[in-house]
Amino acid sequence: MIRGTLTNNSDEEFSYVSARPIEKGIPTFIFFHATGFNGQTYWQLVEGLDNKFEGSVNCISLDQRGHGLSTALTEPERLKDWSLYLQDALEITDKLEGPLFCAGHSMGSIVAAKLSSLRQEKVRKLIMLEPVLYGPLECFKYRLMRAIGRRNKVELVELAAKRRSIFGSQQEMVDSYLGRGVFETWDRSLIQDYVEGGTRILNEKEVELSCSPLWESRTFMASDMDSWPYLRTLTIPSYILCGTIRSTFTPTARQAIEKLGTNWNIDIFPEATHSLPMEQGSELIDRIHQFMSK
Repeated sequence: MIRGTLTNNSDEEFSYVSARPIEKGIPTFIFFHATGFNGQTYWQLVEGLDNKFEGSVNCISLDQRGHGLSTALTEPERLKDWSLYLQDALEITDKLEGPLFCAGHSMGSIVAAKLSSLRQEKVRKLIMLEPVLYGPLECFKYRLMRAIGRRNKVELVELAAKRRSIFGSQQEMVDSYLGRGVFETWDRSLIQDYVEGGTRILNEKEVELSCSPLWESRTFMASDMDSWPYLRTLTIPSYILCGTIRSTFTPTARQAIEKLGTNWNIDIFPEATHSLPMEQGSELIDRIHQFMSK
């Protein structure tokens, strides 16, 4: 694994992980992580795809603003929606040469979808893993809740705001997460990747999450419910993979997607949770590789 940086139009730096340096003249697969995670969290997925393509596709996983080792400015009080994440993604990928394959998990899949919608001349295919996607009526109800000031009542917002951020070591952090909460179904190696890619050393006795609890909670609070205008314009091949346990891809969203057109494909994993990429890594690598290679 190597680590590099990409920049937006303000020359802010965004870290990424890949198996090899970015090569000009070939397509790039770029992955956008979920809220609170980081690019290295998905290293095993990215490495697996890199092995499949044997260097014919650049495979990178990006640290978005406020996450991982990216150093872009964070101002939590100004984060009202996910448009800042989208703007970063547009500016970063506009500087990459060659066609793109855009992919993401949870919040990251929405960033990938909107980016793909706005850059269909450049993006070949879209892959969404467990997207935060609700049916049009559900989205209307959510926007109404936001309008009357109730969006901060969402459980994830409250949990993220109270999250412990400082530990004695990365190993203590891994041990504290193993088998608990969102990490319940994760192997230790996956938690290790998450921790290594998402902490900074404060001193000899302390490490800290690089995605602060405030930034994470603000990102949850700012959850977009305006994806449908973007999704309806997509004509490129698009692929959704989802679980059924605590999934953020609702049945009404699935019904709405199925009406959009034949360019959409959906695969459901009956025993998987929202942590689909961590639970079905090998199978996802095979299916995504097949989809990208068609």
